[in-house]
Amino acid sequence: MKNIKTTITILLVGIIGFLIGALIFGEKTDTKYVKEHLAEKHLNDETEELFICSMHPHIKQEEPGNCPICGMELVSVTAENSTFNSDELVMSPVAVKLAEIATTKVQKQSAIKEIPLAGKVSINQNKSSAITSHVSGRIIELYIAFDGAYVEAGQRVASIYSPELIAAQQELFETAKYKEQNAVLYEAAKRKLELWELPTSTIKQIETGNTIMESIDIYSPVSGFVQQVNVQPQQHVASGSIMYQVVDLSSVWVMFDVYESDIANVNVGQHITFRVSSIQGKVFKGVIDFIDPIIQNAVRSSRVRVQIDNSQHQLKPNMLAEGIVKAPIGKEKQVLIPRSAIMWTGNRSIVFLKKQGVQKPTFLAKEITLGTRVGNQYVVLEGVNEGDEIVSNGTFKLDSAAQLADKLSMMNRDRPKKNKGSAQNFDEIQSSLFVNEEHLDSLILNYMKITAALAADDYDSAKLMLLSFEKQVYAYSENPTQQTKEDTFNALVVAVAEANNATTIKELRMAFIEITNQLYTAVKNIEYDNDTLYVQFCPMFDNGSGGRWLSLEKNIKNPYFGLAMLTCGNTLEVIGGN
Repeated sequence: MKNIKTTITILLVGIIGFLIGALIFGEKTDTKYVKEHLAEKHLNDETEELFICSMHPHIKQEEPGNCPICGMELVSVTAENSTFNSDELVMSPVAVKLAEIATTKVQKQSAIKEIPLAGKVSINQNKSSAITSHVSGRIIELYIAFDGAYVEAGQRVASIYSPELIAAQQELFETAKYKEQNAVLYEAAKRKLELWELPTSTIKQIETGNTIMESIDIYSPVSGFVQQVNVQPQQHVASGSIMYQVVDLSSVWVMFDVYESDIANVNVGQHITFRVSSIQGKVFKGVIDFIDPIIQNAVRSSRVRVQIDNSQHQLKPNMLAEGIVKAPIGKEKQVLIPRSAIMWTGNRSIVFLKKQGVQKPTFLAKEITLGTRVGNQYVVLEGVNEGDEIVSNGTFKLDSAAQLADKLSMMNRDRPKKNKGSAQNFDEIQSSLFVNEEHLDSLILNYMKITAALAADDYDSAKLMLLSFEKQVYAYSENPTQQTKEDTFNALVVAVAEANNATTIKELRMAFIEITNQLYTAVKNIEYDNDTLYVQFCPMFDNGSGGRWLSLEKNIKNPYFGLAMLTCGNTLEVIGGN
């Protein structure tokens, strides 16, 4: 019995000890297990995810952070993305957040393009008149003797001595004596003076005064401002001579220039709003009533006319005007996407679509065909549809991630064919960009052609040369043996794309600044010395911010102001030279 009690006591103590041990140590054991599990999971995550700089792909970290070179947030590239698994790019939510990726739903909208127009106030030619001499003679006195004077209809403007008028007065005297007997001759003599536009009061004065008037006053038949005085006192004039040009400015024309690329979207009857710098806060409205059918060859533009009421005489001829025409593109609603969503790659354009119905954020690069630019949007002719969700912010970082994963991207135009699932070495991904001295020689040659065209104010030639420059930018991008300068190449591609979108020489010159900056960086990086390059600078361009350019000549030929200020600028630096 005693042994049984002892055994039971030992069992009870053991059970109680086990329970106490579980209470005391069980939590620690679980915590340790959780910590080990989390550590293992984290290790797995690190194995599956790598963070790389968009601008400096050789910078790789196993944790999120910023690039030590440029400070940009690192982009996540997962193991899933590191293999060639179609063109879908899968990213973690953290990577999406770090890349600041935002999306927009594609919608169909009425595409209204705002076309900026430069114009000038002009005389309404239908309101321009001439005051002429109806008889030959000699001007005795000018009552209106200077340009710009205002005259009223019926106001005298000059006096004239004319033998013809003296003879006509004498004839009126003689026929007036016998007007009862021969009224026809009397009326004929009187009618002659009326046809010479002598006022009725003057004719009556001649008839009743019984005195020959040696000089006769000439009166203005119209009201308006004297545009030009063509005679002087004592000057002999012939019958029909124009003495004054008079214009009525109660109505004026505003003539606007429309570039050839926009003329198809401008029609008679469209409304236009415009401003003039001398009348602050005033917006004028009008309707296009005429389009010049001839393109002016020098500037590749056509003129359109707007007639404006100017009864207050606020608008004066030769005032400069800035107008806007809101032109609908097509009769139906168009597919529009934000400009920020587009990656330009020469003749192609790419957007990133967000895949629906998946757990992880998944994106797919899609080639599209663009139509007309409408403000900060573009019409899409093909490639995306209404309702698609596209990336509108963070596209450049997303494109870099796609490039590193060897998927369709702005840079990966012709991807090598690999077996599905083959691993991609990140060191091998940094390839195919540019630049060596031979490549730079070609770039600089085409760059100088753009510079010369801008200096000559030749927009069309500059755009044509830009295409040649763009081809040279990409010419070496397919050769993996070239020295890698990815950040400069990417920035240069973006700069060229901006220049391609320029519709005016002013926009092209603004884009030319960044092209110069990136080409200058390439020249300095490679320590180029094949030729002597002059780094020149104009401090007045871009509202005083200035702009630099590269030149093979020491003499200044300013591409930013062209012929208006061709020699404005100075040389900052001399590079290279054998």
